[in-house]
Amino acid sequence: MEGNRKQYNEEFKKDTVGHSLTSEKTVVEVAQDLGIAHSNLRRWRTQYGKNGELAVDSSRFIREHADR
Repeated sequence: MEGNRKQYNEEFKKDTVGHSLTSEKTVVEVAQDLGIAHSNLRRWRTQYGKNGELAVDSSRFIREHADR
C-alpha cells in the first residue's frame, strides 16, 4: 500500500489549524468533519499553532472543506 498517503498543501494545513483554534469543537470533531486523521491535525497544531500567520476566515474555510 505504498504511495497511498494523502498529502495536504501548506495552505490547507494552516487553514485547518486556524479553524480548529477558533472552533468550539474538539480536535477530533474538526478532523472528522474534514475527513482527516486527528493525529494529523494535532501535529499541524503543534507545527503551526504558535505561528502568528493563522488569520483564517472560518466560515469560508468550512464552506470550502466541509464536504471533503
